[in-house]
Amino acid sequence: MKQAMRAAQRIRWLSLVLALAGLSGLTACSDRERLSAGGDARLQSVLRERAEELDPRPLGVGRQLADLAFVDLDGRAGRLGDYAGKPLVIAVRDLDCPVSQRSAPALARVEDEYRPRGVAFLIVEASAEEPAAVRADARAQGYEARIVHEADAALLSALGARTSTETFLLDGARTLVYRGALDDQVGRGYTLDAPRRTFLADALDAVLAGRPVACAATNAPGCALALEPAPSAGPPVLTYQREVARILQQNCVECHRAGGAAPFALETFEQVRAKKGMLALVVDERIMPPWFAADDTGPWRNDRRLTDEERATLLAWVEAGAPEGERADAPLTLVQPEGWTIGPPDLVFELEREAEIPAEGTIDFRYFAADRVVPDDLWIQAMQVLPSDPEVVHHVTMMYQPPLGAEEETRTELRHALLPWSQRPTDGWQFLFPYLPGNGSATLPSGVARFVPKGSRLRFDMHYTPKGVPTRDRTRFGIVLADGPPAFLAEARNVRQLDIAIPPGVADIAFEQHFTLRHDVALQTLTPHMHLRGQGFRVELELPDGTRRELLRLKAWDPGWQFTYAFAEPPLVPAGARLNLRAWYDNSADNPFNPDPTRWVMDGPQVWDEMMSLVVEWVRPRALD
Repeated sequence: MKQAMRAAQRIRWLSLVLALAGLSGLTACSDRERLSAGGDARLQSVLRERAEELDPRPLGVGRQLADLAFVDLDGRAGRLGDYAGKPLVIAVRDLDCPVSQRSAPALARVEDEYRPRGVAFLIVEASAEEPAAVRADARAQGYEARIVHEADAALLSALGARTSTETFLLDGARTLVYRGALDDQVGRGYTLDAPRRTFLADALDAVLAGRPVACAATNAPGCALALEPAPSAGPPVLTYQREVARILQQNCVECHRAGGAAPFALETFEQVRAKKGMLALVVDERIMPPWFAADDTGPWRNDRRLTDEERATLLAWVEAGAPEGERADAPLTLVQPEGWTIGPPDLVFELEREAEIPAEGTIDFRYFAADRVVPDDLWIQAMQVLPSDPEVVHHVTMMYQPPLGAEEETRTELRHALLPWSQRPTDGWQFLFPYLPGNGSATLPSGVARFVPKGSRLRFDMHYTPKGVPTRDRTRFGIVLADGPPAFLAEARNVRQLDIAIPPGVADIAFEQHFTLRHDVALQTLTPHMHLRGQGFRVELELPDGTRRELLRLKAWDPGWQFTYAFAEPPLVPAGARLNLRAWYDNSADNPFNPDPTRWVMDGPQVWDEMMSLVVEWVRPRALD
């Protein structure tokens, strides 16, 4: 009992430290722990609401808004379509709401910065104040935006506005690309000296650059708006240009584009119409976008699944004959990330030699040393793996080995020469970063960094797949450095089970592994890995008091798709907690991926061998060292 109480106290302390640092979205490690603080904690969460990232899909982000009409404070009629071709910010204000009033100067600063860059602004006043008071406030704040003051709140209802501080960002094609808070400086019950995250400004920068918005929705702490829902005009006729293109752009084009990882593009109406039969099949069967985590695990920040509404829209569109619609309704073309999306790297490492990839056949898993050793102690803020031919790079694992002494180096070389692969120790190699198609970069929050010591060696663990024609690849690894040692340390561990032995023809066999955490941490991601005979994977968290909680369960395993599962609400886990891993395999002839059901299968690096590993990433304060 005392051990459980100490663990709970440490977790509450860790939660406080992380919250003060602005690393939001963190939850206690179990429902019981969450409730142990009692009603006061729940009341505090209501009284002190702060801006946090939300899943944008249920909030209408990515859809084209109707050409809504309004009348401004001066009696001039207008429509959203009047702003075609330029970004439009619609900001909700309420003179009677203290949170809205405290955020007013920040809104004026955003308008001052972005209006000269071609962004239009529309302010919708939600209070019942007299027009003279609304005009006086606009003059006091220095707003140049048109002001809409509605007695019936028709525009706010049509937008589905939730609070008195919510902002909406539309691109030049009236696509809603962001909705939520202006920034995180002001919330309900608190005010910071300066914002830590500038949500609207970041979204505006992305739209002006033609890039996807990274954080597309947040809550907007403020005074709640009790609005009547807008009357429905009936179901629209679904078209490619208005509905389907936006769904594909948000969920599919990242890979299905010219030069992308997928085998064909879905960037134009002609391309999509030619694949409409396949589109209907993979959407109806939930094959695409691929995702294997069970519904009752997570929630996951990077959940790839279509919503039920998106699935229904795509299937109904195909069933209706795949009409194109008006090209004027088309979404803007986004600039897909190319090159270094993390910005200019401070350091770049690459394969020590170019890899030659044949047109067909099976390619052994390959290991490439980097072209140089790490020159200095590195605190890494951002990382990216950049293949020169992404079509043949199935996945990459970046590893690093801290510097070894001469004697230790000699022993390592002897072990590699004398022992089979499955019996070799790790020799100090540690996991650094995974590359998966569509997920090749990572940027850590401000104040968080990874550490790699001077003199370390880097290794590219490369899994290639042929594409039908011979090619070459020389993958690179770029890093952006933090300003200095951070307050929080990001760490990762690859938990392996090396004692795998699967008899011939066995259809159902499982192996287990366990890993005990040495520090209080906030779990960030889980990346399971198996090969061709894998069937399922489970990760369970066992707390020091014996409480258990399932973190991840894969309903199926497809070796062609290997995902990192990122917690939307990172669990806070005390030192001494254990991760229990269990993986299932099928070595029978009924497994369509099985290359040879007649042989024993052992742990090994090649796809015809087997593997059981889980990369776990977490964040913890450096003060815990």
